[in-house]
Amino acid sequence: WGWASLMKRRAALGLVLGLGCIFFATRAVDPEEVQAAFQTVRWTVLIPVALIFLLQQVLRAWRQLLLVQPVAPNARYSTQLGVLCMSFFCINSLPVRLGELVRPWLLQRKEGLELGAGFAVVVLERVIDLAATLVLLGCALWLSDLPSAKLEIWGTSVDLAVLARTVCLGVILPSIGALGLLVFGGERVTGWLVRLLPDSGWQAGL
Repeated sequence: WGWASLMKRRAALGLVLGLGCIFFATRAVDPEEVQAAFQTVRWTVLIPVALIFLLQQVLRAWRQLLLVQPVAPNARYSTQLGVLCMSFFCINSLPVRLGELVRPWLLQRKEGLELGAGFAVVVLERVIDLAATLVLLGCALWLSDLPSAKLEIWGTSVDLAVLARTVCLGVILPSIGALGLLVFGGERVTGWLVRLLPDSGWQAGL
């Protein structure tokens, strides 16, 4: 019963905070305009989008758990999901993504991580997101039917479509390599490099 009561209190607190945010966001707007805006919402589109966002949060929490477990083996998925949701609430509420600073503190409080490890989790996630975005962008540019356009550069005619596809090769391959390094882990890559190098005294530092 204690757990059920705690969950009810948390749900009530979340509802109050949500309603409070809606009130402060719409207090300077005519109530009739707010009502008209809600009436024009296409719920058949909004609900699938909400489900996609929910799935995204579930996968993000699983990824965060994988990143945290090496330094916190007893970390739980439910805790990671809660930390992620609270940090995203702060990100959406505070300017210039200052909410990112909340997650290392939450990880320290909930999982006992050092603040440095918490910041490392955030930085590593951003690197993974950037690499994945570059891969998707490069694939989209490579596979799309770009119109041919000529550009004169220093007396040389350059086809912009060909140039874009050539540049994509320089984006896709390094990004896939970066993702591979992140998947296999820096420790494994370092060990592989050490085995390839000749035996010397400086290897002891690795």
